[in-house]
Parts: sequence; structure tokens; C-alpha cells
Amino acid sequence: MTAIVNKAAKTAASSTIVMLLPVLLLAGCKGRALDEAQQEAREAKATINKLNYSLKTAAEEIATAKAELDAVRQGRDETQKRMEQLIRERDQASTSAQHAQETVTRLTTQASGQDSMTVALQKQVAELKTLVEEQQKLIDQLPKSAPAQPGAQAVDKQATSDPNQMP
Repeated sequence: MTAIVNKAAKTAASSTIVMLLPVLLLAGCKGRALDEAQQEAREAKATINKLNYSLKTAAEEIATAKAELDAVRQGRDETQKRMEQLIRERDQASTSAQHAQETVTRLTTQASGQDSMTVALQKQVAELKTLVEEQQKLIDQLPKSAPAQPGAQAVDKQATSDPNQMP
């Protein structure tokens, strides 16, 4: 880039001198014309120097802008990579959340089934307790209301005796 700028500056200087040569030749190099030509040459040189300075400044500004552009591109690339990583992490978190929700739903369904089974079992236990209480009342009433029978006592004695014993 700097080579192009320098070449353009040399070309501008050369073309200015080439343009001034006919003026000098036409003037016939006489005193006043010579002074005017020299003055124009000095002005042309000053203009060329100003242009060279402007060109150099522009080249430096272009180099600075190029460096800034490279830094911005690098930052953009790093940001893009970070964004892609965050997208992957978000997708993984979303998948994990979905699996967790499915697990919660499954466990809730199981718990509901177990709750209904627990209620049914508690009801059945309550019914069995009631039945046991009723039977206990009946058992308690049997000895009180039953007349004493001699055969019943003999059966009871035989039931309590050792069956392996000989009579």
C-alpha cells in the first residue's frame, strides 16, 4: 500500500515538472519570465511536498484503520465462537430441563397411583379392623352366652393335651 502511495507521489512530482518545462521554454528564459517560472517551480515543489505529506498521513491513517479492522474482525470471530458455545450450552440445558420435566411427570404419575393404592389399602385395613372387632365381640359373647356342656369341656381338654401322648 505504501509503495503505491510513493509511486503516485513520484508520478505527481514528475508530471508537475513536465508541465512546467513548456512554460519555461516558452518564456524564453528571460529575466522576468525566468523568475516567474522559478516561483511557479517553488510553488509546485511546495504543493508536491504538501501532497506527499497528505499522502503519507493518509497511508498512516489507512494502516491504522486496517489494524483496527483486523482487531474488530478478531473480536467478531471470538464473539462468534463464544456465541456458538453459549448456544450449545443452552441446548444442553434445555434438553436436561426437558428430561427433568419428563421425570417429574413420571414420578407424579407414579405417586398418584401409589396414593390411590394407599387409600385403597387404608380402607381395606379399616374394614379388616372393623371385621376383627366384630368377630372379637362375637368371641367374647360366646363363652358368656353358651351353656356349659360337659362334652364341650372334654373336647377342649383333648384339644389342649399332647396328641403324641397315650391315654
